[in-house]
Amino acid sequence: MTRISYRRASLALAGLALVMGVAPVRAQSDTSSAYGSAPALTSKTSNLSSGDRTFLLRAAADELFEYEMSRLAMERTTADDLKAYATKMVGTHMEVQQQLNALAQAKGLVLPNTLGMLRQRELDRLQALSGEEFDREYFQRVGLRAHRQNIKLFRDASRLARDPDIRSWASKMAPAHEQHLSDARSLPSARWLTYTPFDPNSYQGGM
Repeated sequence: MTRISYRRASLALAGLALVMGVAPVRAQSDTSSAYGSAPALTSKTSNLSSGDRTFLLRAAADELFEYEMSRLAMERTTADDLKAYATKMVGTHMEVQQQLNALAQAKGLVLPNTLGMLRQRELDRLQALSGEEFDREYFQRVGLRAHRQNIKLFRDASRLARDPDIRSWASKMAPAHEQHLSDARSLPSARWLTYTPFDPNSYQGGM
């Protein structure tokens, strides 16, 4: 193709994109990779601060991740108390996702409904485990770490969110995440799930 014909083809494609309302394709940012596909924006979304949008995206990514991890644990764990905990988390996070989606849509933001690349890798890693390794990884990653992160996220949003509806919802939900962490710590299996047992065969002495 000659330079002139290539230029004409490029102009034609650009014009077609403008007519169809298609935005130029750009590489995904780290945010979209972490939180799923890029959210759909409307005119209402411009009323949200960048911090409020980030909170909604982060909360949606966390809720979906914890739901998927718990759904897997509900099917795979061998510990009865951990299975009951995972089952509760599935129901709870599904309900929170519904509330979050309704809030986001009211603000003109359509949240991603798929895991981002990094979260999908974590889910795949958990899926590759079995037995005690699986139980410990789920307990550590969701029961403890994820809920500690959620507590901070929602506490911060309850103080710093500019939108009053978002601030109120974050304030209402923060105690629930604190309860999830407390419930995890109270599990009968928590003692052996919290620490990695010492394996003398893997110990390498030395100064």
